[in-house]
Amino acid sequence: MASEAEEPIRLGRRTELFRGPVITLVEREIEGRAYRVVEHPGASCAVPVTPEGKIVLIRQFRPAIGEWIWEIPAGTLEPGELPEECMAREVVEEIGWEAESLESLGSILTSPGFSNQRIHLFVAHLSRQVGTRHEDTERINVHELDWDEVRRMMECNEIRDGKSLVALHRYESRYGRD
Repeated sequence: MASEAEEPIRLGRRTELFRGPVITLVEREIEGRAYRVVEHPGASCAVPVTPEGKIVLIRQFRPAIGEWIWEIPAGTLEPGELPEECMAREVVEEIGWEAESLESLGSILTSPGFSNQRIHLFVAHLSRQVGTRHEDTERINVHELDWDEVRRMMECNEIRDGKSLVALHRYESRYGRD
């Protein structure tokens, strides 16, 4: 595939407009123009697979959209935390399992038009149940499902969360689940 040469772009002044507990809104000057950007510390998510081959999904209430949605477990990176460490922590907290191993499925940029958020995708090969540790603000129900049911939910638009869809499709591509 032919492409044009990409000229280097110099990033200019960075001004912080708002700082919240998770995101920061900044104004970046690039070639004399001001762009508003949402900075995010990054996140991790995983397709959790039980020793019996079931997929663990969560049904979570998301205040930003005012709805319950189907998702895979995910969490925001703490300062200095590696994506694998974040995911191991979140698997325990959200679905109550320990992961024997985590396998990378790459990463995605969620909304590069206005945010720098990068989400690291994994498969979590689960080993044993240890009990959930939901945060006070989380409303989560945990479900273990056969792959056929997860695939049906994807096809019927019951799973609408972008990170979950990408990770589930990458999982299916890697493992050839029918």
